[in-house]
Amino acid sequence: IRHDQTRVCTVIGEKGSMHWNGLTGEVKLLEKNATDWKILFVQQPQKDDTYLAEWQHFIKCVKENIIPIVTGLDGLRVIEIIEAAHLSAPSGSQVEVMRTHRVNELNS
Repeated sequence: IRHDQTRVCTVIGEKGSMHWNGLTGEVKLLEKNATDWKILFVQQPQKDDTYLAEWQHFIKCVKENIIPIVTGLDGLRVIEIIEAAHLSAPSGSQVEVMRTHRVNELNS
């Protein structure tokens, strides 16, 4: 449990890394073999923007009977991965996670 407020995501790929800071609204890129981060985008977010967007999307899905971007099955998958990590942590052993399908994969 963190004691400071944070909202970040770092993606590491073959060509470099990207870092998003949701508190500052900054997106940075560190290209492979570079030493300095390059700012790609800055937009000062409003504190509740992400929560409002989630609720607006949820209401739209209910009204228009469409599948949400993140489904209940996606949430279940995250819980399964967290549980597998929790089970494997004491011994370092690998815990297999069953593959679940997204709703739109099941409907096709």
